[in-house]
Amino acid sequence: MRASTKARERSETKIEDARLRLIREFDRVAYSSTGDVVAWDRKPVIGQDGSVEGFTDELTATPSARLPRGTMAAITSVTTKSGTPKIDLHDKINAMNSLAKILGMTVDAAPVQQSLTVNTINVGDVHALEVARRVAFLLGTAGASIKLKTIEHEPAKPAPKE
Repeated sequence: MRASTKARERSETKIEDARLRLIREFDRVAYSSTGDVVAWDRKPVIGQDGSVEGFTDELTATPSARLPRGTMAAITSVTTKSGTPKIDLHDKINAMNSLAKILGMTVDAAPVQQSLTVNTINVGDVHALEVARRVAFLLGTAGASIKLKTIEHEPAKPAPKE
């Protein structure tokens, strides 16, 4: 019995560890910043006479050896095209949505529960028309509208005697 309890605790610990790792990885992607990977700046181009002739945009990538592990987790790929580096990051919105679902912060995290209330009417000695009026009143207060049509009945004729 004790061995099975310890085995179950180990498996529960593994599941909890996996859940925490998953949360940590989504957290890294969701809260990553492009500024951790690259720096950009606009610098003025100064002419011979000391006047500003224009601007040049400079983009500086952070060397991979200096990137923290969390920032590395947010990077999908690094490629070069015509000598220009291209750095792609994972989709932050998807990571945030996944993280919110795991943490139970979304509407669809909990199933929608629907309830049905049934009210019963005990007729007893009350005339059927009175019961119908009461039902109509209840339905009217619930936002429904119905029309009651009163049907006049002739008194029952006695059966012929033989």
